[in-house]
Amino acid sequence: MICNDAVAVFHDIMIQAVGNSHKKAGRTIDFRTLPPGHFFVQSMPYTSDRPWGPKIILKDDAEFVPLTDADSRRVEAIHFTDTAARSWTWSHSNGLTAR
Repeated sequence: MICNDAVAVFHDIMIQAVGNSHKKAGRTIDFRTLPPGHFFVQSMPYTSDRPWGPKIILKDDAEFVPLTDADSRRVEAIHFTDTAARSWTWSHSNGLTAR
């Protein structure tokens, strides 16, 4: 689940994540723009030729429980540009840093 609870739209989002289909970081979930709201991107089965399913806009995310600590599914880094055209990277090791 990808949540933008801000009132701003973010741009050029690249989420480096590990899921079922790829055990290595580096394949990304990409959004050209990320408006406010909640979105779901399924980690496809290991046998799939695609690591990630289509992006789905959620109207009710009550049935989703995010995994915050799992070896098979995790976010490695998030790269994005804010409304002031500043680029940022978030990672576990460094937190939020300007690019």
